[in-house]
Amino acid sequence: MAINLKSLQSAQDTLGRRWLLTFDPDLESELQSQIWATKRRTLAVLAFVATALLLVFALNQRSLLLAADASYVTKLRFFVILPLTLALGVVCLQSRPWPTLRMVHLLLLAALGIGIAWMQTSLRAIGIMPPFAIFLLFVAFTYMLTAASLALACAVAICTTAAYAFFAVWLAQAITDDQWAALVFANILGFAAGRVHEKFMRGMFLAERIAVLVSLQDPLTGLANRRAGLDHVERALRHSRREQLPITVMMIDVDFFKLYNDHYGHIAGDDALRRVAAAIHDLARRPLDVVCRYGGEEFLVVLYGLDANVAGRFAERFRIAVERLKIEHARSQFQLVTVSIGICQAESTGQTKPLSLIEEADNALYQAKADGRNRCVQTDLGAVPQMSMFATGSFQVTSKATAK
Repeated sequence: MAINLKSLQSAQDTLGRRWLLTFDPDLESELQSQIWATKRRTLAVLAFVATALLLVFALNQRSLLLAADASYVTKLRFFVILPLTLALGVVCLQSRPWPTLRMVHLLLLAALGIGIAWMQTSLRAIGIMPPFAIFLLFVAFTYMLTAASLALACAVAICTTAAYAFFAVWLAQAITDDQWAALVFANILGFAAGRVHEKFMRGMFLAERIAVLVSLQDPLTGLANRRAGLDHVERALRHSRREQLPITVMMIDVDFFKLYNDHYGHIAGDDALRRVAAAIHDLARRPLDVVCRYGGEEFLVVLYGLDANVAGRFAERFRIAVERLKIEHARSQFQLVTVSIGICQAESTGQTKPLSLIEEADNALYQAKADGRNRCVQTDLGAVPQMSMFATGSFQVTSKATAK
């Protein structure tokens, strides 16, 4: 599913209504990747601090753990807990996409919880009473350490709690009613705090994405706006340079649009623009194609990897699609809303500039309007551009050389 303003607003409206917070797959993947990129260093620092604290506790209890019956606890601490904590910190430092490391991160966190539960019950079995609050804090904070995935956090926390109960039974260490109550409370508190934290993060993510999308979208037509169109031309040029494929830029202008507004009113004019925009957009569906509203009744179209003839046919399809809308225009010589199209095609080089392409397409557009409107004129970016005119309802019929 494509991520657009409507899908983002829908996700924002439904945020918090479900028991477990989640988005559609594409949006969820983007959220998780962003959180991993922004939170991984913090998680790594927490893991390394925890490693240091575990070393301090180990040194503080070294005299107690030198006894023969505590040797396996010492091995558990130094060969299981500390390596897992250190590995968790190293994993969190990786900058790879979140899905690549997600399961590793969660498995390490679950294994660390099981190890801590084992160590806690083992210390109690040899007469050393470790602070139970440390285990409770780990369980509660598990809900905050799995980024924005409350379901997975629940799974890790419940697994850790179950491991504590299992090892307590295995080592014949009774769990008091107060400890059970504390474990249940830690999970409830962790879940509530985790849900509030996750809802806040998801809300902030949606607000930022909506703000960015609104800043790059034309509110009338729903197309990309001029700023987004210029950015896309720059990206397409870089891609064209790498792949050695041509880039096509088209300027499309609605013919006699001021007269249309004067005759039918601005509300009808806005509706006509929306219909024209939709007709053009429906024909530019490839991944690297973009249609934007450049200003007023002008549209900018960027197409990638087309030769001159195919680009010309694309432009003619745009022109015909608008003509087939059959929007009445009494002040036009064609009696319908039509468009004129200027086409510029170029092989990208280090010297090719986005504004140069747009300027050449604009020059071709003026030529199309001068030649009678409702037609396409094509030029190649070069020292002496070759221009071909596509008259109404036909392909190339004339060609002429023009200087810049």
